[in-house]
Amino acid sequence: MPTQYPRQSVRGRRHGGHRASRRGRSGRPKRPQRISAVRCLEATEKGLRAVGRWWWRRSDSSRHAIRSVGAVVALVVGAVGLPTGAAMVAHAGPLRGTESWTHMSDARVLLSVYSIQTGKSQMLPMNDYILQVLSAELTPKSKMAAMEAAAVACRTYAVRADMLHGQGDGLAASHHDDLTDSPETDLPMWSASEVQRAYGNAADLFIARLQTSIERTDGLVVTYHGSPILAFQFPISGGHTVSALQAFGKDIPYLPSVPCPADAASPRHQEIIKVHAAEWDAVFPANPLPKSRAAMSKLVNVRYEGQSGVVREVQVGKEALTASAFAAKLHLPSLAFHVHASAHSLSFLCEGRGLQVGMSLHEADALAKQGKTWEAILATFYPGTKDEPDVSFLGSSLPPAIFAR
Repeated sequence: MPTQYPRQSVRGRRHGGHRASRRGRSGRPKRPQRISAVRCLEATEKGLRAVGRWWWRRSDSSRHAIRSVGAVVALVVGAVGLPTGAAMVAHAGPLRGTESWTHMSDARVLLSVYSIQTGKSQMLPMNDYILQVLSAELTPKSKMAAMEAAAVACRTYAVRADMLHGQGDGLAASHHDDLTDSPETDLPMWSASEVQRAYGNAADLFIARLQTSIERTDGLVVTYHGSPILAFQFPISGGHTVSALQAFGKDIPYLPSVPCPADAASPRHQEIIKVHAAEWDAVFPANPLPKSRAAMSKLVNVRYEGQSGVVREVQVGKEALTASAFAAKLHLPSLAFHVHASAHSLSFLCEGRGLQVGMSLHEADALAKQGKTWEAILATFYPGTKDEPDVSFLGSSLPPAIFAR
């Protein structure tokens, strides 16, 4: 569990020195030279392989002595090296106990996050918040440039939320918080234990790589005309992202429709979800599923946002639901879906996953594999934007606006 800071802590401000004093002319954070956990693990593996090759080149008469020395070395490594490594990577916030993690700029920014499971608010350092979000959104196979792009986008999302603290009618605002841990209203979050369950032995190195991506981009956000952007990101599109105009009816220049060829080529970009009558009736008892296809078609009426394919509203009988509320009830992975009636069931053809506005993380990873930097990846999905330090935005406010978050 993260440290519970008192609610009186200043929101969006730092403990300790001023961040600007640590920045160079480029706006990038200056950090002391150090060896990261990832490099330590890679160097250790390389060294062990070299020792192994040398051992087997020795004559049989030498191997007994080598084994004896090796046993002593193994004891030393086991007694000293492994506990040290475990302390570095197996932590709720990886390397959070090390000086580099606790002294980075993001660590001195506190965010109030409302938990939908506990119904309580907690204060999280920004680097811990970004870490938990990236743990839920990425995988151990993600490329470093994609991780870095996602870290900057997530930080931008959090900084903008901090600037809008208490404004609007969203779930976080209703509890006087900056953010929630709900993937339906904000970004998904995973704890270290959830990462461990999902990835097993690969979890520690995965967390260490995420931590490295956050440190490398420490304090940087995406801006448009001097303000942090709506840095939406989602798992995968149906072949192209959806523009803000298509999704919200509001033209936001840095959120256009962007082609995603890697998404289109992936078998994950489409999924059919079949909902049988018993399951439907349990969710909508006042509107049970009819037996005839014609009656089913009349029961469920889907309204789309223009030609985007993104659902705006679903009418079930006389009950009107938002797309997100309807998708949550039936566990649909996307807000872009089409309904097909069949015998005793409804089938939903879902395109992509999530809202599909902003950056596709699957396509971002494909761009990283092509050698694109995190800056180039962000420029692809958020054209016309800049990357700059967040120091001038924290503690300030944005005026209330439609689709502010």
